[in-house]
Amino acid sequence: MSRPSMDWEAQYDAGVFHKEDVTMVSASAVPAVPPSLPIQKIDDDSTGPLAQLTRHWMNERHAPNILPAQEDLLATLLDHIRRQSDAVQLLRGEPSASEEEHIRIMLVQVEVERVKFIVRSYVRTRLFKIEKFARFIMSDATIQTRITAAERAHASRHAHLVDGHFHNTVLQSLPESQSHLDDAPIFMPPMGCYSIPEICW
Repeated sequence: MSRPSMDWEAQYDAGVFHKEDVTMVSASAVPAVPPSLPIQKIDDDSTGPLAQLTRHWMNERHAPNILPAQEDLLATLLDHIRRQSDAVQLLRGEPSASEEEHIRIMLVQVEVERVKFIVRSYVRTRLFKIEKFARFIMSDATIQTRITAAERAHASRHAHLVDGHFHNTVLQSLPESQSHLDDAPIFMPPMGCYSIPEICW
């Protein structure tokens, strides 16, 4: 069963990140670029967009619940990468580019692989949680405020597909009283009780 792609993942797979893409590189680590061919930087400090996304990525991977989406932050990074990619294309097509400039291109291409890994891992971590708890997410308005419109649509489609699969493979063969999905517990023991209902404090 194929999985509908999310907006960010679709942008990735559609070619937003090309082999020529480029991201931030410390100015002291590479030779200067001619002013006519600037490479715009994404600050790699504690407050820059990449550092912020890295923290959100680590938090998302370690949190049991889905955390608020960072849609604007992802959009900022993607926009920077697109503009830097255009600058690299100009450098690659410049006949007078020096060997040092070609080395710089190699460095930023290595760096962009790191950014691609973080972005894709962040998106896939959220997708994993959304698909695992799709039915719960669609029944909880508070959780839905933490996800984007695209993620919410994906959760709805995934929950619908899973429900249809369960119905076609199992539920339609069961008695009518048991042929539906019901997440409501039949019995909820009071607090202070052990697994046997009669044994309470």
